[in-house]
Amino acid sequence: MRDVLVLGAGAVGVSSALHLQKRGWSVVLVDRLGPGRATSYGNAGIIQSEAVEPYAMPRSWAAL
Repeated sequence: MRDVLVLGAGAVGVSSALHLQKRGWSVVLVDRLGPGRATSYGNAGIIQSEAVEPYAMPRSWAAL
């Protein structure tokens, strides 16, 4: 069995750990706080796709 260490139990870390487990990896998830208690806690676990650069769509009529 393959072993992996995931650092950070936020939204991305927990999701990564779960998907690796589903694929047969032996996973250890490590965080200094409880799951989702750092950055994911501060942003309520929301990943804002509209706030990611480069923007997925033009934001002005001139850009169209």
